[in-house]
Amino acid sequence: MVEECSGSRGDVDVVDFSSPVQGVGGVMYPLLHWRVEDVDADFVMDINDEELVVASDVTLLSGGKGGVLWMMCVVLLMDLFFIHLLIEMISLGGFGFVEFFVAAVGLSSIPLCIWMYKSVRYRGRIEPIVFNSVHRTVSHYGEDRVRTIDWNRVKPFIRIVRAVGAAGGAQVQLLVLADVDEVSGRVKAEIVAGRGGVITAGALRYGFFKTFMDGTLEELPRFRLISVNLDWMQRMAISLWTVPALRWRWLGERRWSPWVGLASFCNTLAAFPLLMAELIASRITLGPRGESSLGPWHKRFDALAPDSLLRERARHHGDVVVEAKRCLLASIAIGCVFWLAALIFFGVVLTS
Repeated sequence: MVEECSGSRGDVDVVDFSSPVQGVGGVMYPLLHWRVEDVDADFVMDINDEELVVASDVTLLSGGKGGVLWMMCVVLLMDLFFIHLLIEMISLGGFGFVEFFVAAVGLSSIPLCIWMYKSVRYRGRIEPIVFNSVHRTVSHYGEDRVRTIDWNRVKPFIRIVRAVGAAGGAQVQLLVLADVDEVSGRVKAEIVAGRGGVITAGALRYGFFKTFMDGTLEELPRFRLISVNLDWMQRMAISLWTVPALRWRWLGERRWSPWVGLASFCNTLAAFPLLMAELIASRITLGPRGESSLGPWHKRFDALAPDSLLRERARHHGDVVVEAKRCLLASIAIGCVFWLAALIFFGVVLTS
């Protein structure tokens, strides 16, 4: 039976902060309540009557890698400036201590750029989690190995971590599924199955998992089936740098209007460097871990019968509507000219 909590409850009622538990990855707190409702977050990668494949994070990961790639480009541009400065200094007075210092600063950024590229290419990949309702297991495909725990011993917890970004530090809540020994109460293993808010990535997501494992398919709410191979317009639509209110209008789930077109143009033009970096990063990065064992994705969902209940409950990211495509193409064309002109202008200013 799935336990539910009313929407009026606060986070303190949902999580027991008075009973901290020492887990493998740090202190965490028991998740007391969960509920089942339509899930709009992107975490269901594949599903059939027996198996559910999810990811703890997709959209934030893609946007973060794009940010790293953008920073790498900034560093490379600064390197060009240092090279220009070094040539000017050598032409004026030979090669002394100041010139050596400028050259050292420029060369030191090369290992940093290599590290950034490797981070985008190899690190931070999607780590799928497979729920098997028949064998009652939860398997996590991580960087080093596949970890499998018994669902019957799983307890849900919330861990609070601090994520550092360009805007400073921010608290992020992790949904942790822990394998707890029934006798000693010791945490033997844990899997991070959600990242975000206490309700969206905690109570709602665990409610979805518990319904799939312990309930019936009839009790399962509607959910969105994501893809790791979106086309470039869909990728821009669900990007971290796209305003959520615009996202659903680009995908045809809400009404389009001239004001939406203007807002879409401004959003794309302002976030153009970050959006382009995310698109490139999505092509550079390797696929999810364990892809050779679990892929190709949606092989479970695609094999379902046409009248399957899961097919009725699943939603997909639709194609970008015609109005949004026109707006995106126009804003990208203008964005290329605008940001290239801005880059040339700043380059001339720095080198003059």
